[in-house]
Amino acid sequence: MSTHGVQAKLSTYSLRQVHTTPATAPVAGRAPRSCNNCTCSPGLLTRQGRMGSYYAKRLANRSKSVALGSASGVSRKTSSVLTVDSSCSEGLKEINTSRRLLELRKKMTEYDLGVYIVPSEDSHQSEYTGLADQRREFISGFTGSAGVAIITRNVQCMNDDPEGTSYLATDGRYFTQAANELDFNWNLFKLNIPGEISWEEFTVQLAVKMADESGFNVKIGVDPQLITYSEAHLLQGLVDDVASGEKKGLGIQFVPVTENLIDAIWTKFEPRPVRALMPITLLDEKYSGLDTKEKLAQVKEALLVLNGQTLVISALDDIAWLLNLRGSEFRYSPLFYAHLIIHDDQVSLYTDDHERFENISDYLKERSVTLRPYDKFYDGIKSLPANTVLVTKDCSWEVARQVISPHRVRVIDSPVAIIKAKKNEVELANAREAHIKDAIALVKYYEWLWQEVGIKGELVDELEAAQKLEFFQSEQDNFIGQSFQTVSASGSNSAVVHYTPKKEACAVIDPSKVYLCDSGAQYLEGTTDVTRTYHFSNPTNEQKRNYTLVLKGHIALAKLKFPPGTAGLAIDAIARQHLWTNGLDYTHGTGHGVGSYLNVHEGPVAIGVRGTVPLEAGHLVTNEPGVYFPGDYGVRLENVMEVKETSDKFLELVPLTLVPFCRQLIDRKLLTKEEVDWVNHYHAKVYQTLVPRLVRHSPHATWLKRATSSL
Repeated sequence: MSTHGVQAKLSTYSLRQVHTTPATAPVAGRAPRSCNNCTCSPGLLTRQGRMGSYYAKRLANRSKSVALGSASGVSRKTSSVLTVDSSCSEGLKEINTSRRLLELRKKMTEYDLGVYIVPSEDSHQSEYTGLADQRREFISGFTGSAGVAIITRNVQCMNDDPEGTSYLATDGRYFTQAANELDFNWNLFKLNIPGEISWEEFTVQLAVKMADESGFNVKIGVDPQLITYSEAHLLQGLVDDVASGEKKGLGIQFVPVTENLIDAIWTKFEPRPVRALMPITLLDEKYSGLDTKEKLAQVKEALLVLNGQTLVISALDDIAWLLNLRGSEFRYSPLFYAHLIIHDDQVSLYTDDHERFENISDYLKERSVTLRPYDKFYDGIKSLPANTVLVTKDCSWEVARQVISPHRVRVIDSPVAIIKAKKNEVELANAREAHIKDAIALVKYYEWLWQEVGIKGELVDELEAAQKLEFFQSEQDNFIGQSFQTVSASGSNSAVVHYTPKKEACAVIDPSKVYLCDSGAQYLEGTTDVTRTYHFSNPTNEQKRNYTLVLKGHIALAKLKFPPGTAGLAIDAIARQHLWTNGLDYTHGTGHGVGSYLNVHEGPVAIGVRGTVPLEAGHLVTNEPGVYFPGDYGVRLENVMEVKETSDKFLELVPLTLVPFCRQLIDRKLLTKEEVDWVNHYHAKVYQTLVPRLVRHSPHATWLKRATSSL
């Protein structure tokens, strides 16, 4: 599954092509229709499970327009999006986020804010958050996992209804999705575009422009629990630069706002979800490989090197791994809500519903782990002695604010994350088994798809297909659930990097078009993530060429040997070289770390701009180049790779994923002999590993033999 977190670069792109330095007033454009309190964007309808009725009614409205001789199929960016919402008394209404933004700006007025930042993350800086923490999605309607909402309030406006502009900054995985989900209130900013400013810089520039034009002081506010200390430090530094630069006369401030303003308005529009507290399980050592005592000893050894006694951890996967505990409070990750403080030999676990831990109370006590209430976490920080407190880069700004002596805070790379990324031998053996299980499920799935779609011509939609895949995965022993929502995408949907099908709002899989499936599962043995692109009839020469270019990049990285100390950033271009030669590229990273029955996206390992950590034997990292043609099709090929040491002490990437590539899409003429040999060797290994686990002469075994035959 491709990942490329929110970074320091962006491009300012509006649904109406606004300029880099926008005015503080709303962007000029068509006047919105009266909405009569209808406040749902497409993204908000998705959250509420109402997209099916939305699309059905929108289609009906479009049909009526055609019958009346009106233009049909007009882009949402230039014409109203109309639907029938049962909550609206007048029937046909425009769906938008206008009232939510209005209520937010009223709250901003109470705090005298000119700019308010709404991050995607929760107080643990989780990539995938629970419903109760999806604040950015609530206010914008954008459902992607990464992005920052920036909302302004015109400080000169004296009206009862404050005005302003709204911006959503996100990365290349979500450009198309955001353009589809954001309504006319929002401007889209493309992150990670070379030569452009960061969203932090843009936020400060907004405040500077507002102050310059109005003569008023302008405050930039954010909930300090939802932004990291490092990000807050960066924003404060940018504000300080203004104060000491040529605009030093302007009153710009960056302030914490401890009342979350989204939470304050949430119930005006819908009931706010509550965090569910679910059972906790102890992961057996046959899966973890190490007891918590051994893990704590490694962490304390790292603290000695860092000359620290106190470590604050908020990352949920770090806590789950360290304590060998797993939860079920998130749909796709086996985590539970908690904070952790390690001080000398004491470990304080801040979480709620302590009855969940009764059956493992002796285990925790023997490892000096004390349970404390979740809401007492910040009190626990305040009570720490006034020595140096080490906080990880994913700890919130609020953590640093609560330390008695803020100057004693030291931000470090999480020693837990560093140790966790390098899998022990038990974890590695389990990971290999998890990928074999997942490959069996995927072989059954693709054989089923080939029969239903390619041979029988059955009408199978993208969601039905994704559900069938989950069924095949669930047949495997120790299957817990999926590691993310399956990307099941036919035709033009395959060009949307993180497309997910919705009930009654997805396409039927067209055998004459490209089909992309990005899926992953959670087994007790480990976490999987695999992408394949298939075609069920006769692909075009262009499709075969582009698929083969992506495959060549995938092979180049898989064949690479590199010296110890090499970071993922240094080898990213290896996977892109053949695309670059043909004037093509992709906007996401080439690879990310993968957890052991934990998060499917795991730091600090990565291949791409975030890949600054040297790769080491024992790391698991994906290899997933791709290419995308919006409105037409996309290609991505992803394997999870194990970093292994070679006989000459170099490093190599060995695939754990064992799923055939699509022979119909491979243009053999574009492959070198060495590349053909690699594919044949890989397919031979896939067949030899999987066929003993399939029923002899079954349709699955027959399909696998054909799919892995020599090129």
